[in-house]
Amino acid sequence: MKQKKLFNPVGSDSLKERSLLHGNTTNLNNFNNTKYKWADELWEVMESNNWQVSDINYAGDVANISKLTEAEWEAYKGITSYLVFLDSINSYNPSIISLYITAPEVNVLFNLQSRDEALHSKSYGTQIETIIPAEEREAVYDYWRTNKHLYNRVSSIAKSFQNFLDNQTPENFFRAVVSIYVLEGLFFYNGFIFFYLLASKGLMPNTADGIRHINKDELQHVALFRNILVTIRNEHSDMWDEAIIYGIIDTAVNSEIEWANHIIGNKIVGMTTNTIEAYTKHLANRRLKSLGLDTVYGAVKNPYINLEKMSDDKGDLKQNFFTSSVTSYQQSSALKGLDSLSVTKY
Repeated sequence: MKQKKLFNPVGSDSLKERSLLHGNTTNLNNFNNTKYKWADELWEVMESNNWQVSDINYAGDVANISKLTEAEWEAYKGITSYLVFLDSINSYNPSIISLYITAPEVNVLFNLQSRDEALHSKSYGTQIETIIPAEEREAVYDYWRTNKHLYNRVSSIAKSFQNFLDNQTPENFFRAVVSIYVLEGLFFYNGFIFFYLLASKGLMPNTADGIRHINKDELQHVALFRNILVTIRNEHSDMWDEAIIYGIIDTAVNSEIEWANHIIGNKIVGMTTNTIEAYTKHLANRRLKSLGLDTVYGAVKNPYINLEKMSDDKGDLKQNFFTSSVTSYQQSSALKGLDSLSVTKY
């Protein structure tokens, strides 16, 4: 894979010559001259999501700590550690991928994604500093170093990204893009569900409010990389490899189930090893279907459909779940609308 030139006087801004990869772009951002209309629509959605960490009243959850069971408190800390690591690593990926994208209207979306990831890390950091007692904070940040399950989890996630950094082949680029799609579309959600479950019990509602904002941003990133992958299939079929997609997703499903069973398992009322497996495979089927691929995990049903609804603030949000103020912003339905946002035809 060859990086595009930053300054390219002999480049072309013609839509006829424009392509997602390997194009001869000048890098001129002309939002009135775009080829990929899905990128235009996604820009509007991502740009409209204006929220700040200060919108979340994390301090309101401190009084809830004593109401958590020991298992809930340990899961709270472990899942927070996992999520902040994911967003920390992923805050660097958009700038790396953007070096190879030669459609300006797509490339600018990575700037919005990078801001989102940094905002998420800041939100998790504020959550930790506000809710976790001072003597436990360092252990939460270092949980990935001390817990072998989490270490194995995060190291496997980082592998595809590091492989591309070490060797910029087309196959490694494709693997990295698929891995980001899977990270955004599969890895966060058992953790999100855990926080929504607590909120449904009247526990840690402000944490769940912060998660709800992050949840929506992550789904926009799913839409971004879903459309990038489908565009690669349309324009660069030599790079498209379904075996790689199925392999990465299967590895992700198994490792996500293993991690979630370790940190949650049958220890939390409302979640079990069976529901964790069903939900993870349900999400994997959804992500495969969104790419136009056959699903491989059977007719698994979503065991958390009511909890998922808590991530959407368009009219259905129950005040007994979230007692803090809610910052509303334009958004498609929580886990459905963005899967098909201006889908590129395949």
